[in-house]
Amino acid sequence: MDSPELLALQSQLQRLESLAEKLDSIRSAPTAILNLRPLSDIAVRHDQIKEKQDKLNSPITESFEHVKKFCEVVEAEELQAVLKVVNERGDVDSKSLDWKAIRESRKRKHALPPDEPPSKVDESASGSQTQAFPHLAEHAKRVAPSTLFDYIKSHNRRNSKSTLRIWVPHNPPPALGDIVVLRFTIVDVLFAYLTLEVSDDGATASESAYAIESVNVFGSREQKQPHSHSEYSVFKKLTQFISGVLASHPDMPLQSLISLLDSCKDLFLVPCKSCARVLSENHIPPVARLWRPAESKNSDGDEVQLLEDLQEGEWHPRHPTCLRK
Repeated sequence: MDSPELLALQSQLQRLESLAEKLDSIRSAPTAILNLRPLSDIAVRHDQIKEKQDKLNSPITESFEHVKKFCEVVEAEELQAVLKVVNERGDVDSKSLDWKAIRESRKRKHALPPDEPPSKVDESASGSQTQAFPHLAEHAKRVAPSTLFDYIKSHNRRNSKSTLRIWVPHNPPPALGDIVVLRFTIVDVLFAYLTLEVSDDGATASESAYAIESVNVFGSREQKQPHSHSEYSVFKKLTQFISGVLASHPDMPLQSLISLLDSCKDLFLVPCKSCARVLSENHIPPVARLWRPAESKNSDGDEVQLLEDLQEGEWHPRHPTCLRK
């Protein structure tokens, strides 16, 4: 014999199933109403107009009656009690969910497959080597929530061709939490969304720094959200390259990533350091980047400009195919 608790639960489930059926039955009502067209042919006779108008009014009246009955069912005390129980159980169950794991799963599902990242590559017969990105200078610290605004202001003052902003969906005041999205822009070239998350590696003894969770790059004319992907192969390739670097170096500092993106201001003009061509066989510019540390002069004999918070050196553009040669 079933217990009273089980019988009550079965009754609640039946009420919810009945509610779902009624909801499905009225979902098409607004569409049916909007698809009905008024009569405008003045050439038909009066009795024909009245007959057709009655046929049109019948589904409209029935649709509104279904909606009215559905509202009465929802407002009933018995169903309200059931919905209250469901809501309370949902709040309890949601507290046990690992939202971070769910977000990571969704991110992996929609992410572009990263290209194989470079670690160190022989640059010339002289034995000098390149690396994936410039490391922080000895005096520099990783960007943390308390220093993010200052870093953004400093970057925008130093760079005339690129800007960095905190991205918010509907213009509320930016509140820095564990996760923040930045929008990096090079006018008429590209823009990128950078998702940052506070990591366990502290910038100081009392504060944790930001780690780079994901990067998506788009063409300057695209209208895209942070979770979407570019329609153009060149920006998909650039996103894949950066994702590959982050996969191998999850501790990459934000300053290093911004330096990499800044180097793309001449993306469609500068030739590949390996093959000396701008476009590859697949008609892709050199979207990959390798960092070559330098002591005082670059490959052209010019003095190397010191990057604030980063080691000295220069970016070498490469085609993704040239990295594997």
